[in-house]
Amino acid sequence: MQTTGTTAPLTAEMRDFAAPSLAGQEGRLGIVVDGTQVASIEVANGRGTFGQSAGALRATMICRNMECLTQLLTGRVNMVVAALRGQVAVRGDASFAIRVIRAIHANTSAAPTTHVTHGG
Repeated sequence: MQTTGTTAPLTAEMRDFAAPSLAGQEGRLGIVVDGTQVASIEVANGRGTFGQSAGALRATMICRNMECLTQLLTGRVNMVVAALRGQVAVRGDASFAIRVIRAIHANTSAAPTTHVTHGG
């Protein structure tokens, strides 16, 4: 698997977002598409940050393609439904990954508002 730095980061607006539902939670959710880590979401102190940070991951969300990732981040598809359809898988702390995605949906300004692409 290629890792952070080998592809362009998500081109959507990268924002810090409030995540009160994640108060007391810390960790990093890696986002992998087509075998390439395209981003991560850092969670600390009730806030989430989209970025390309390196380091240990608490969980990794593996999406089949960028369309699936966009649908997940914008709330057009439920993560559990996507998993049942074989479009997404989670490695590591699945509960943490689901809570992070739900926190993004609760704070709609955090969800990317433009098309998401990656290089390579």
